[in-house]
Amino acid sequence: MVIGGSAAENYNLPQAALETILSMAQRPNWPTETRRLHIEQPLRDLVTAINWEKHVRERHKARKLHLNKRLWLELLRWRDVEKMLESEPKLKGFGFQKNEIAVRPQLLAANPEHSFTSRCVLGQFDISYRVHQWAYLGYNACEEVVRRRARSLVIGNNTHVGICVGADFKDFNACHRLRDMANDYSLMERFFTNMWYQKGSETAAVSDWRKCCHWLEEAAQNCWMELEDGRGEERVTVGLFSGIQDTNGTNERRHIVEVARAFRELELYGLLPVGTESHTHIDLRGDDSIIVSPSAANSALLFTALCASGKPMEAVKQEIWSDQCEYLRNKVTAFRCQGYLNRNIGTLISAPFENADRHDVVGRLEAICQQIATIHRRGANTRNCRALQRIMVSYSGRYKRNPEAEACGVNQMWMLPVEVLYGTKADGGLDCNLLSDTQIHLKDKLPPVPRFNKASTRITKDIEVLVRKIKEYDHSRVTIEELTITRIQLETKR
Repeated sequence: MVIGGSAAENYNLPQAALETILSMAQRPNWPTETRRLHIEQPLRDLVTAINWEKHVRERHKARKLHLNKRLWLELLRWRDVEKMLESEPKLKGFGFQKNEIAVRPQLLAANPEHSFTSRCVLGQFDISYRVHQWAYLGYNACEEVVRRRARSLVIGNNTHVGICVGADFKDFNACHRLRDMANDYSLMERFFTNMWYQKGSETAAVSDWRKCCHWLEEAAQNCWMELEDGRGEERVTVGLFSGIQDTNGTNERRHIVEVARAFRELELYGLLPVGTESHTHIDLRGDDSIIVSPSAANSALLFTALCASGKPMEAVKQEIWSDQCEYLRNKVTAFRCQGYLNRNIGTLISAPFENADRHDVVGRLEAICQQIATIHRRGANTRNCRALQRIMVSYSGRYKRNPEAEACGVNQMWMLPVEVLYGTKADGGLDCNLLSDTQIHLKDKLPPVPRFNKASTRITKDIEVLVRKIKEYDHSRVTIEELTITRIQLETKR
């Protein structure tokens, strides 16, 4: 839906609310938080009206109304978080069916309160201790290149004598005990609290962070789920569903425990010489792993110890080679780590159909360009990739008609200018180019594309995070044009 223009008239929205939003944006002398509070309530009125009109037209489909999760997180205030932390700690998962063309898996998504608190806790490690095993948040591009090169070197050195084992636990998420997940947050709180104080972090920020840790620790042992069958809530006694913010980190920590236990058991019974672990290359990421041992006997013993953990393993998916292995959907050899080209082509074909009801044009264009760049990087022809990108960018770089709103007269179609599509990032464009030789350098720089995720919050965080956020976003640059072309993403939940 479009804020402003004919959309406001067709949906019978209060004209006063719309005028209030635009007038507030024209007052740059107001304090930032005051302007935000005055703009927020009219925005909520608009969202409510649009949601209600959509509900009237689709109520026969038995769909629930809800706001976009990102929008909810950005409108949240710290006073709301304090009320939430004083309530009963609870982790609740809501079941939904993922709309994919090939398969339709049933997933569980955590409630927004738990997601927000997890972000508040884990966000501190991004600048402090990002790759610590108890606070895993991934690696940047340079680190990933180095790790891929290290894997290829290890495979090359052990091609003739070593064995690569790719252990694959079956439904690894469902094997975790709730007590273990609760202990993770307890260890985070004990290990990092002193480090925050030593860095000179604000006392209030550390106190808020510790409150969130305690809340997550207790919520991990009070898990519930609600499926679409209408039976209501059901208690979860064991296992972790994939909709939690720190799912990947929890899987990796449990994986580290399993591998360490296997080595200790083999050394305890004298089946593995002491020090063999130092000559074995282990690479873990979530529930995926590769283990390169210096001999076939050690690989067989280690694989047997992993199977004896009591957790089910997929026997069909176990991959054992002497010169290559599969890890993170990449084929690792002595020469390269290369992903599967056909997999990316399938994603490029199916993704536009799966996200046809979403109106985030900028996000859709960025995803398409990244997918085509990945296909080109994995060996596809440059000329074909460039032609494919031109076609998809020309089609996707527009605000399409909403079929459900055509009856109300909302049939606009906006095409982004060529300068915006192919202009460089430095000039304010989207840089939808496969290679740099086709970039357009603009004479006049464009203002940044409006995004909801640039809005600030009143959450107390580490001072370094606050300084970085302030540099990224300037409230005085909000204009009427930004509010006019910004679209509120509304999704329906089956």
